[in-house]
This record gives sequence, C-alpha cells and structure tokens, in this order.
Amino acid sequence: MKNFFLIFLATFFFTFSKGENIRVQSPDGKIQVNFGIDELHTIFYSVSVENSTVIQNSHMGFQIQEIPDFGKNLEIVSFSETEVNQVWKPVYGERSEIKDHYKQLKIQLRESGQNAQKFDITFRVYNEGIAFNYTFPSTGDNEKLYIQKELTEFKLNGNYDCWASERAQSEIQKIPVNSISKPVERPLIIELKNFMLALGEARLVDFARMKFIAGENPNSLVASLESEAIVTLPYTTPWRTIMIGKSAGELLEKNYFIENLNDACAIKDVSWIKPGKVIREVTLTTRGGLACVDFAAENG
Repeated sequence: MKNFFLIFLATFFFTFSKGENIRVQSPDGKIQVNFGIDELHTIFYSVSVENSTVIQNSHMGFQIQEIPDFGKNLEIVSFSETEVNQVWKPVYGERSEIKDHYKQLKIQLRESGQNAQKFDITFRVYNEGIAFNYTFPSTGDNEKLYIQKELTEFKLNGNYDCWASERAQSEIQKIPVNSISKPVERPLIIELKNFMLALGEARLVDFARMKFIAGENPNSLVASLESEAIVTLPYTTPWRTIMIGKSAGELLEKNYFIENLNDACAIKDVSWIKPGKVIREVTLTTRGGLACVDFAAENG
C-alpha cells in the first residue's frame, strides 16, 4: 500500500503566452522539465540535468482518428504542482521498502474553437528521472478514441550511441541514434557525454506497446506504437519514462523508478505468493502447458 504525504499543492489559472515555459524540478533540484507551446500552438517539452540539456525541445501528442487536427491549436487552461514523498512495501523483490519521492506538474489543455477537446498532461520528476502521460476525460458523446499514431519525440543534442534490439530477445547492438531504421525495444539505453539515459514506458494497461524509431529531426527518436490503440474514455495513457544516471550501473541501481510508476498491487491477499522456480514452455501448445503443470505437481 502506498501512503501519500502531500507537501505542496497549488493550482494556477492564467493566460499563457507563447514563448513562456512552465518548469518543474526534481526534489533535489538537479533535473528540470520545461513545458511550453510554440508559435504553431503545438506543445513541447525539454529536460535538463545539472543545467545541461539532455532532451531538447521535443514535440508531444497523438494522431487521433476522430480529431484530425488534434494538438495543432492548443491553449493552457491551468496547471498545478504537487510534491509527494512516501515509502511503500512491495510484495517481493530486492528491496523491502521503496521510496517514492517526486514533484508532479499537471497541465490542463484545450483546443480553441467549437467542440474543443480537453486533455491533461502530467509530468513526474524524480531524482532518478522523469515520466509523463496524457489523460483524456469523458466527453459524453463518443466514449472511444482511436489513437492511430503517437507523436512523442525525444530530441537529443547529438547523434549518440545507443544499445538497441529489434525484439525482446534479439541481439543488442551498439549503433548511433540516427541509424535506427526499424522500431527498437524499450528500455533503450543512450550514452551521452556525461550522462546515460534509459527511455521506456510504465503502467502499460489496455494500450499498444511502444518502441522507438529515428525521427524526422536529426538526433531524435519518436515513439512507435505497434498497433492502433482503441481506448474507452476517461483514459490515462501509459507513462513515457526517461531514467537518468551517470553510468549503466547507476541506471540499474535505480530500477525501482519503474516500480514507482506502475499501479500498486491489486491483489488483497498476497500471502500465497512465495519465491519459487519457473518452467519455460517453448512449444506454446496446450499439451506442453499441461505437461508443465504435471511436472510441477509431481515435483512439489
């Protein structure tokens, strides 16, 4: 169970001018996210670490079947900032307790004009990295959205090497970002000059799996959905995550970052969950599955 301690909460209603940014920092002040609207009224974000930009101004949003011009004429209605500091106990794992400490920025946006679509973007900034997602409220009319494509961009300031694989169990190759011609798996590890990034996702529920592919802009990656996503409103998308460390080992040590972003355990009674062994069944047949069950029963 996660017990929340709200330290700060403020909501602001205002007229937002183009060229202005909303900023939120990690609890230790080292990581900063900037969010804004450009001259074309499209939304973007950037990320800096210790005053060094690691993600340049990068586009956000989706291509939605029912709303062909979605995201092209946006305005900010309000935003709120919250700080949460809590400790929770996982069912199992390498840690008996996990600290969940972040600052959150929630931004309400709407399209201008008639029948304007409203939605929220939420950023969470941890000492370990950043995450963001999108929330689409109920409209009272069509309660489904057909998301055809994701436009989330990760624009780097150089053609850095990354460790990429096209499938979960395929060979991992060290290649420059601009050489990624096919969608590659997450997490995607990128070696910058002074930092290492791990791009990924969390809380993937009722949505298409995301991979990464080189974008139209140089030194950029974009989210690549494996299929269209049909969602029922209201709906909050999976988190898009950027872990940040100074070494690959530091990224590994921060793996609880993803656990913090996933939903809490929904099983009320977890007493039956015990450490054990796993059998891998490679034929993917009913006969093979039953054989595994029989083998497990016979061997206790």
